Amino acid sequence: METGEPHICNDHHDPVCVQQGATLGLEIHSIIAVPLYAQDRCIGTLGLMNRTGAVFPTALFDGDEDGLGDEEQDLDHTIQRRGFDASDLKLLSLMAGQVSRAVATTLYRERQEKANRLATIGQMLSGVIHDFKTPVTIISGYVQLMAAQNDSGVRREYADSVLKQFDHLNKMTKEVLAFARGETSILFRKVFLHKIADELDELLRRDMANRGVEVHIETQYGGAAKIDEVKIKRALTNLARNAAEAMPDGGNFSVVIHKDDQDVVFTVSDTGPGIPPEIRENLFESFVTVGKEQGTGLGLAIVKKIVEDHHGTIDYQTQTGQGTTFTLRLPIEQD
Repeated sequence: METGEPHICNDHHDPVCVQQGATLGLEIHSIIAVPLYAQDRCIGTLGLMNRTGAVFPTALFDGDEDGLGDEEQDLDHTIQRRGFDASDLKLLSLMAGQVSRAVATTLYRERQEKANRLATIGQMLSGVIHDFKTPVTIISGYVQLMAAQNDSGVRREYADSVLKQFDHLNKMTKEVLAFARGETSILFRKVFLHKIADELDELLRRDMANRGVEVHIETQYGGAAKIDEVKIKRALTNLARNAAEAMPDGGNFSVVIHKDDQDVVFTVSDTGPGIPPEIRENLFESFVTVGKEQGTGLGLAIVKKIVEDHHGTIDYQTQTGQGTTFTLRLPIEQD
């Protein structure tokens, strides 16, 4: 390790043999060691100790029928000490080359895995911070209204709306972390769809108006369905945010809720430029994004997981320059 050079020692009195023998608790009479290199750096050594050589006893060839002579032979003397030589050095150097490549490859993969994990964590955090913008904008608006309102009853109403958004932030954070860990936690309960429509309208209208996007939410079916209310709102707000980012100059965003046989269907449309052809095949995979300054590629992956956790399906239609429509179909009843 210190010299980066091969070393051969065939003298048991040599300090190297003595030191290694004391370290390992062995009697060492010969050592050969070669350096292991990775990226022009010595990362270790490969060593062998106590070279031995076999010598066949003459008793095996004395013509006796059993091959051992008239008396039992002690074969311990057939193993004789033999020192390492240049041929051993050549063979060990070849082995060291293979070991070095294997170790270097493993170390490289470990570094890459750590780098990828850090990058993924960074992207996840970026997604969380980005998703906080909508509820934080709503909170800011209500706080400003509270500051200008003297009626205690109205102020209490605004305060309740602020607390509702903080609860939404908390649930959103837990959901993104659960998505990162691959966990599934769905709370099915009977929810009236007109309630989701009203809350979605409140959640989106102020934020989308600041982006020049008009929001239209139509409830053709306001009855009940067994769904996870928080997660469905999360999926719809993700689609809304994607639509707004795709329409920097403004446009229209709409959600239509209707019933089709035993399914509740959410039809989500925008008037944006359409989904770029290069990402259509991998649209619902994590970290797939293009053309967004703040996009993380997590939004649609989360939407797809939420829909699948509801035993539903998601599909889309898009056309360049003419917008995109997502169709979320969920069973009204859950087992």
